[in-house]
Amino acid sequence: MLSKSTIIQYPQPPKETVIPLVKLNLKLKSILTQTERSFLEEPFYKGRTEVSLPEFANILVQRDSIGDILMLIRKALNLSIRDFALILNVSHTYISKLENKRSSPTLDMVYIMADKLGIPRLRFIWLFTK
Repeated sequence: MLSKSTIIQYPQPPKETVIPLVKLNLKLKSILTQTERSFLEEPFYKGRTEVSLPEFANILVQRDSIGDILMLIRKALNLSIRDFALILNVSHTYISKLENKRSSPTLDMVYIMADKLGIPRLRFIWLFTK
């Protein structure tokens, strides 16, 4: 039985993750493929200096692994592995293992990552499924 002085603590809802904008600069363009760079020349992107992460995901072409995609997104956001891990709510060692192809995420984890990054799940999965 609870006494009157007992304080019940309810779990707090997770804080919304704020995804920074991708800066469309020369450094970023050097890590994109020719096809991806050509997308940036389309009228929708022309003259813009920043895009949202979902918009950025729309120009990406398929890669060999989820690690390649995560590294590209992390570099596009100009984040360290630790900062990127905080956004995804995972450990930095897990991100490192994914980027270096020493680990594979579960489908549930892929969904969580897509949701945290604000990228539609099917689009995110398509990026690393050949």
